[in-house]
Amino acid sequence: MVGNTGYTPFAGRTVKGWPETVLVRGRPVARNGATVGAPGSGRHIPRTGGWAAEPTGG
Repeated sequence: MVGNTGYTPFAGRTVKGWPETVLVRGRPVARNGATVGAPGSGRHIPRTGGWAAEPTGG
């Protein structure tokens, strides 16, 4: 988790899990790993993962 405050209450914690539901404008588009949104209800916005996706070298 990253924020602009300079600290996070999640520092040093290991979290296991995966999202159960993904919402777009309040409507479910994915539930339990399956796509449930109507075709054409969203759009892909290409982008990089930013610095958080960079390899750590470890």
